Amino acid sequence: MAKDDRDILEVLKAELDFVDKGGYACSVRAPWMPASIFRDSPTCINFCDPNKTRPCSECLLMG
Repeated sequence: MAKDDRDILEVLKAELDFVDKGGYACSVRAPWMPASIFRDSPTCINFCDPNKTRPCSECLLMG
């Protein structure tokens, strides 16, 4: 099983930057769907992966 080997401080800084810029606001593409913390963020290990190949349990932020 693969492990999320990103630097946690860098991931948290990226998450804070995302939130500061208005992240998790109502989606323009799907306004009826609620945002999911971390999963709808650029810090998600599956961000830009249409197949979502890695389980959320591998993400260092989900621990």
